[in-house]
Amino acid sequence: MIRLRHLKREGCSVDELIKNGFDLQQLLSSGFSAKELIDAGATAKQFCDEGMSASLLKTSGFSAGQVLAAGFDLQELKEAGYDATQLREAGFDLQQLWFAGFDLKQFKNAGYAVAELLDAGFTLAELWAAGFDLKRTSVGALRRPADLKSLFVYCMLNFGCVG
Repeated sequence: MIRLRHLKREGCSVDELIKNGFDLQQLLSSGFSAKELIDAGATAKQFCDEGMSASLLKTSGFSAGQVLAAGFDLQELKEAGYDATQLREAGFDLQQLWFAGFDLKQFKNAGYAVAELLDAGFTLAELWAAGFDLKRTSVGALRRPADLKSLFVYCMLNFGCVG
């Protein structure tokens, strides 16, 4: 390790060190940053193959899609701190995110529309409780009697009772 630190101080590039047989773990241990390794072309897959965690890959700047492609699963990505928006962009669908433990407020932040969530089986009452703006909800999106009842209650509470 002393030799590697000396080579770093002498100005050897990451590319040169990798070509001479040093692996990512050795380079990180000797003081190179993950960013330096990434700038030199190290991929999320290489970090994964070296035993690096999804969390380290996230803090190093890899997208959820890159970390997924490197071999990590949805739960590992969630535990690493990727949010519902990032995981949606990586290709996970609403049902996968729900089963992974994300909630309606996180779906709201991820940009899911009321109609998408109603189609997935959530009720208007659940969406309302999660803070969705129901004023722009199209009547065509309401397909179940429970949704119409929820809309009625929402209107009564927000716009007053017509007696």
